[in-house]
Amino acid sequence: DINFAFCSDGGPLPVNFLDITASQKSTRVLVEWKTAFEVNNQFFEVERSINGISWSAIGRVNSKGNSQLVQNYSFADDKPAIGTNIYRIRQYDNEMRSSLSKNISIRVNTSNTSAHVVANPFVNNITVEFLSKINQQVSARLYDITGKLFVSEKWDISKGNSKKEMIKAASAGKGIYIFVVTDETNEVLYKGKLIKQ
Repeated sequence: DINFAFCSDGGPLPVNFLDITASQKSTRVLVEWKTAFEVNNQFFEVERSINGISWSAIGRVNSKGNSQLVQNYSFADDKPAIGTNIYRIRQYDNEMRSSLSKNISIRVNTSNTSAHVVANPFVNNITVEFLSKINQQVSARLYDITGKLFVSEKWDISKGNSKKEMIKAASAGKGIYIFVVTDETNEVLYKGKLIKQ
């Protein structure tokens, strides 16, 4: 199933898009696409819209170079809107001419608050991204491997996307820790092992 792109300046297309998909992964939307071939392709720009009319570029992915083989690409949208998000890929060739993929739509569900740890292993702070249906307060706790509480913090998170950092985690020694985030009703939003490097 080949989806043709259209070159705004005419001429042969540098990219043949095969497929584009979008899937919610915790607080993010993962946009993935495939190309059947690429000639003189420089990079891809990921564009997002909530209404299909106004579009914003939210990220850039470099081309893997000239190819007649199927190439796979992906981009994680860290801050999708609650509700419908529409994505498309704009390809730029070496002369900065562009062509577009088809549009793909996904509805971002926030029936429950979701939390995502940005980096694991972590070096200094623990950064957590949230996607929440409401403004609320959450508790973040870091335990050492024996179960002893190392850090406990309360964070106010906003409706929609927000990001919080546990700065005191920077003083933790290298090793394995258990990180737990709970909401106001003590429901677990995140629980997992983190490695401090």
